[in-house]
Amino acid sequence: MAKKFQELVKKFDTIRKYTRDFYVYGFKERDEFSYGSQRGYDNERRRIESYLSEWIETEVVYGKKRVRLEIDPHKTTNNPLAQVWQSKSFTKNDIFLHFVLLDIFSDGEKWTIQELVDQIDEEYLFHFNDGYLLDSLTVRKKIKEYTGLGIFQEEKIGRECIYSLVPPLKLDADIRRAISFYKEIFPIGILGEYLLRGQETQVAPFQFKHIFPVQVLDSQVVVELLEAIRTKREVSFKTDRNQFDRFIPVKICSSCESGRQYLIGRVVGKRHLYSIRISFIADVKLGGAAEQFEQVQQQFQKQRSLTWNAAFTSRKTQKLKVYLEIDEEKEQYLIRRLEKEKRMGTVTRTGENEYQFSIAVVDMVALNPFLRTFFGRIKRIQCSNRNWEQQFWKDYQQMYTLYFGGEQDESTVS
Repeated sequence: MAKKFQELVKKFDTIRKYTRDFYVYGFKERDEFSYGSQRGYDNERRRIESYLSEWIETEVVYGKKRVRLEIDPHKTTNNPLAQVWQSKSFTKNDIFLHFVLLDIFSDGEKWTIQELVDQIDEEYLFHFNDGYLLDSLTVRKKIKEYTGLGIFQEEKIGRECIYSLVPPLKLDADIRRAISFYKEIFPIGILGEYLLRGQETQVAPFQFKHIFPVQVLDSQVVVELLEAIRTKREVSFKTDRNQFDRFIPVKICSSCESGRQYLIGRVVGKRHLYSIRISFIADVKLGGAAEQFEQVQQQFQKQRSLTWNAAFTSRKTQKLKVYLEIDEEKEQYLIRRLEKEKRMGTVTRTGENEYQFSIAVVDMVALNPFLRTFFGRIKRIQCSNRNWEQQFWKDYQQMYTLYFGGEQDESTVS
């Protein structure tokens, strides 16, 4: 007999992988998912469809179905991917105790564990005729779990602990509006989603031109890594290819261009910094105190001043000067953009309608996307890395040929 399909999520890392692939890449065929079995793919796809049916697009190519997620931030004020956090697997005891305990505590009274067990037996289990019983240890574990989650609060009187329901959170309209902005823009936005649950419904006034919904899938990993950084502890985790033990995390970097998030740190016993995509990280476990935390943090700060993006490397420092032709009368916006987006380096006016962008970095390739936005304005380049410079002009020529055909006069690109 085929196993009955369950919408509930037992292991979030699995649906995190599939959801990311559906959203980021999309239109993959069933046999293109290299992890898990084909039946596993079918189950995860159905789970995703049960949460996100409104955002799913399909196409059939040569008789094979391809699926992707199409999320347009202009059509919604909320992140639909937050819904994948809402269906966690649970046991019969979990669901029974969840509603029973909330019902008992709803009158605002305080109870001991034994009083709760007695009341459950007398007022609730009494109605069942199947011999269903709960021991005090099961009730105690659930109470402790919900106390840790902030649902119940514990008070000690003598040698006995009594429990009560934490009063519901009441947020005024201004706070709800602030949270509705925060949850779409800042990391771990799922916390904002949780805070707004149970509040008076309010349509968020914000819509965003450029956001990264997929970051919400990494919220649990980011929370655990930030806790390790805050408490200066080592962590262990695995990625798609490697297992990292005794890793010292010091910073999380987020790209405003791609939305990718990176963990920066060092493995105990190693000398160089690692930059690891957070979307590849799973099974984070906190370890002991990181004795070398300050040393690794200082190394990060030193290399950060020579790194354009999150790709940390131990290469030699390379220097670059780019001369740009900008019409000062008509193109002031380009000068402002150059100043605003340069991240590092300096901008100097070197003549009428000419500006020089100077920078020293360890990875010249990382600058390419930024410099390409000024194609057509670049007059000449001076760079200590001749191989990079030659490749840059080769790419420049290919781009010119692609758009205009033929070849550009070499004298204009030297």
